[in-house]
Amino acid sequence: MKEATITAIEMLAKSDPEATPELVRAIVRTCKTPTLGRRQMIPAKEAMAILGISRPTLRGLAKSGKLHQVQATPRKTRFFLDEVEALAAAPAV
Repeated sequence: MKEATITAIEMLAKSDPEATPELVRAIVRTCKTPTLGRRQMIPAKEAMAILGISRPTLRGLAKSGKLHQVQATPRKTRFFLDEVEALAAAPAV
């Protein structure tokens, strides 16, 4: 997103009397987050850290369909941040 657009969004958010400073910062941070399409991708290492699991367990989650993986290159695997966060927030079964 262009900086001018982000600035305009920030000014608009600040003009809302119900928007807290924390909310305005969160909105601006979200606008600045790089995404692929509309979903942010993260490397396997970051996904493992968020979930607190090992690489073989992460592979198992992908193989079982609980996470979708994207092969950026033959050696680089990426995961959707929203899926990883949702799995991390889900109660353990």
